[in-house]
Amino acid sequence: MASLIYSYISKPAARLISHEALVMWTNNKTTAWLNSLSPAEKEKCMAAARANTSAILARYKERKKKIFEQRKEKLLEKQRAKEEAERKLRQQKLNLVNSMAKLGGPWKSEKEIKDGLTKFASEKEKQKALVVQLQFQKVVLQAKAPTKKHFQQGTTVSGKRILFSAEQLSKHLLEIVNLNSYQEAEPENEGGLTYQSVDDRAQTLSQEKAKLAKKLRDSRRKILISRSKKLLPLFRETPLLLVGKRVMHNCIENGSEMAEWFNATVMRLADNVSVGADPEFIIKYDIDDDDDEWTMPLPKDLDKGDLILLN
Repeated sequence: MASLIYSYISKPAARLISHEALVMWTNNKTTAWLNSLSPAEKEKCMAAARANTSAILARYKERKKKIFEQRKEKLLEKQRAKEEAERKLRQQKLNLVNSMAKLGGPWKSEKEIKDGLTKFASEKEKQKALVVQLQFQKVVLQAKAPTKKHFQQGTTVSGKRILFSAEQLSKHLLEIVNLNSYQEAEPENEGGLTYQSVDDRAQTLSQEKAKLAKKLRDSRRKILISRSKKLLPLFRETPLLLVGKRVMHNCIENGSEMAEWFNATVMRLADNVSVGADPEFIIKYDIDDDDDEWTMPLPKDLDKGDLILLN
């Protein structure tokens, strides 16, 4: 075995049949044996070996395929066994949840245990209910317990199976509950289902649509601002090119505290244009019903991203 491992390490690219042949050749001292034969016998053996090469390789491939199929089948068996175990566990959990629902839910305190047991008259019914509670703690909640015995229905004494009494099972359940420190808490929705009225759903949908629309508007506006700012050098060189343009201007309306975007038309250059400075322009907003016109430093606003060219 050590020789085979060394062969694998020293010749990692070789096939398994080559490693086996090399180990057998070395361990059987084949070279010494061949040299002990007469030339005729040696040639006869070599010819037979060459003639059997194809058959040996075919047997090797067949054996390799068989080993692969055996390993594949074992893996499939493990996978099937794992899936079956998971299926049984899911079914067990489902049965426990259904049984727990009939009991009104898990008992999480000494008072709830006592109150729950008052619904049953016989000792056998109490034992059955407590066993369901204990199994739910173990399988579904995966609760901790002082000992494995706390989850069991009974114990073995002198080879005889003895079931725990309802009082003992109740004590075990209480110790498990105390150990795991269950507390009442407000339910939290972590990606689960939330039930809403029709009006609430409509309002939520409307709010989400409004948020999405605003996000799209802001994204488009950023693109338009970037395109408009690229024309700033041209308008600074030839301000008259801005006259007659349709624009969106971000400014604060009288009586408002926040800036808003307004559609407007650039009418003409202002009268007090200074040489070498960014000129001001006369602008008329669409929202103005009268003939009000405003003087604005549009190149500066364009540079700040507060002006968008629409044509």
